[in-house]
Amino acid sequence: MAEEDNRNLFEAISNGDLGALSSAIRHGADLNNAKNDDGETALTVVSYKGNRDMINKLLESGADINAKNGNGDTALMYVLNMNPDQEVVNLLVNKTKDLNVKGDEGDTALIRAAKQGNKDTVRLLIEKGADPTVEDANGKLASECTTDGEISAMLIEAEKSWKGKKA
Repeated sequence: MAEEDNRNLFEAISNGDLGALSSAIRHGADLNNAKNDDGETALTVVSYKGNRDMINKLLESGADINAKNGNGDTALMYVLNMNPDQEVVNLLVNKTKDLNVKGDEGDTALIRAAKQGNKDTVRLLIEKGADPTVEDANGKLASECTTDGEISAMLIEAEKSWKGKKA
């Protein structure tokens, strides 16, 4: 039965059907461990699709915002790879309790945003408390992972402030 509920969950998401999503949740779909054929969680799929109503419904229903897909990415990390809708990014950042979670490749959302050259998201993540002194799997800070001078300067300034907080 759970397998059918999970199938219904992803079908509802695929069809953008909020009512069917609510029904799948009521019937016990596994919001955190079920993955589609591509290894994506329900939250990564709706985040990629930019469906803010479904994102909110999943989160209100107990979906773990830091659940990882088959590649080790959270929903926020996943959308940062995909030329993201800034409103979806803002929603996910504002709902995320731990912005310093690392994906399987060692990236945090801040490192990912810096690599993508997304100034608005880097600024938002810093404002919301992402730690700019966290290193990726290669020992690099977010400021060392960007080719954008403005982002690098913003991150270096944030590193100085952050180190002052830790002292």
